[in-house]
Amino acid sequence: MGSSMLIGIDIGTSSTKTVVLSADGQVLAVASQETMVETPHPGWAEQAAEGWVRAVVATLRRALSDADIAPSAVAGLSFSGQMHGTVCVGADGRPLRPAIIWADQRSGEQVHDLVARLGKARLAAWTGNPVATGFMLASWLWLQEHEPETVQAMRWLLLPKDYVRYRLTGEIGTEPSDASSTSMFNPALRGWSVPLLEELGLARDVLPEVSGSTAVAGGLLPGIAGEVGLLAGTPVVFGGSDQAVQALGNGVVAPGIVSSTIG
Repeated sequence: MGSSMLIGIDIGTSSTKTVVLSADGQVLAVASQETMVETPHPGWAEQAAEGWVRAVVATLRRALSDADIAPSAVAGLSFSGQMHGTVCVGADGRPLRPAIIWADQRSGEQVHDLVARLGKARLAAWTGNPVATGFMLASWLWLQEHEPETVQAMRWLLLPKDYVRYRLTGEIGTEPSDASSTSMFNPALRGWSVPLLEELGLARDVLPEVSGSTAVAGGLLPGIAGEVGLLAGTPVVFGGSDQAVQALGNGVVAPGIVSSTIG
């Protein structure tokens, strides 16, 4: 058969989904698992990052079993994922606290102060995007004010799918479509916005290097590979943010084509 099958994994807000595809795009199997959103205070929205990893392992195992294909038939796997979320990772590679996700509203004061300080025009020039509650920049500023011990212990700030991919490969990194959702990335320069980080006194070294969305991030670690029934070293591609990936999948690649997402 050769290595011709592909696996797509979506780290969604309400569920994690895995699909096994043939080389010509035929769906061979689909598996999903619900994921919970925690609201410890009104307006807060958090998820356990390790819960995403467990859901990926479970759905991968089920989808591969249903597809009934040999591990050697899988050419690689990749991700789409919910945007904007903030996973604080310590030096041991584990989350320091629950992830603050896109729906979180706690950072309203930080967003207001940031816009007042920098202005919408400067933010747009530096990042190409407005800033809103739930975005990584806003959540980071909230953490600095309210959880300085988390910030002090933090080695990496990762987006949801990037944390899961790290756990599958052991490699830290991100790609432009999701990095753009943080309000700290300059899409014109394809890199983190140095003027913004310097103006706010934020540490560049906790943000991962940015690679191409279609680049191979690393190979599947032996432990995870054994759990799900794949070969160690199976290529894992960086992937993209859910909205960018759905636009591409729906053919929204030229002026005049529109897709609508109602979450």
